[in-house]
Amino acid sequence: MRVVVEVEESGFLPTKPCGKFLQVELSDAFIPAGQDEGFPVAAPLWFVQVLDASNWKSRSGKKEQAQSISRWINELPAKRHKTVHKLFTLKGDTDLQGLMELEAYIRKVCSGFTEGA
Repeated sequence: MRVVVEVEESGFLPTKPCGKFLQVELSDAFIPAGQDEGFPVAAPLWFVQVLDASNWKSRSGKKEQAQSISRWINELPAKRHKTVHKLFTLKGDTDLQGLMELEAYIRKVCSGFTEGA
């Protein structure tokens, strides 16, 4: 497993990005429900986190807080999987610009896995 895309739709709390990141960082593999075997976690690992900002108030500091958390995660000195954390905040499923940026980033990351393979 080289890329994790986490879509958080239930609201932003600082513990959510940190908790999801930590779960992935401490894992050896992702085992889907109902299967006996999983996908081993490879390094480097890209952890793409998508937050739904459609209900955030315009004067809220949540976007800045989420960006700070992402920056702190990337500055951690010793990450087991050399994880790169990338944060996207979308204003719902009609945020076409945000969705296009997310798609472009995921395509860019994934294209590196097939080159030279």
